Amino acid sequence: MASVFAHAVVGAALWPYFRTERLPRRAWVAGALLAAVPDVDVLGFGFGIAYGDPLGHRGLTHSLLFAAFLGAVAALALTGRAGHRSVERGRLWAYLALATASHGVLDAMTTGGSESPSSPRSTTAATSSPGARSPSRRSGCARS
Repeated sequence: MASVFAHAVVGAALWPYFRTERLPRRAWVAGALLAAVPDVDVLGFGFGIAYGDPLGHRGLTHSLLFAAFLGAVAALALTGRAGHRSVERGRLWAYLALATASHGVLDAMTTGGSESPSSPRSTTAATSSPGARSPSRRSGCARS
């Protein structure tokens, strides 16, 4: 599973592609923080929210919609009302939304953290397409 530090590094590493002289110099810090934010969903475990629920781990907070929304809120917070053109604010939004969305890209390369890599669920999910049968079902073997 990617660590919070790996997510933050990827978020910060995207900044040079979006940086301009008129945008806040430390926006990369916001990108690093926003790239780690989607994992706040693990707090839901303490409130009885199951792993597979829409608000569970890798649910809503790992979606592109969430990334776009969080990027917009953060861009408005960083630029304020005065002194920034909409083009600059849009560029900052694109960076922050992409930094947040990068979390899901990294997570897609892992098993999800709920099982060990050798568990049947994670192996099937990682090696087959949605709706495919497990190897034991294809061969006609019944599960005991």
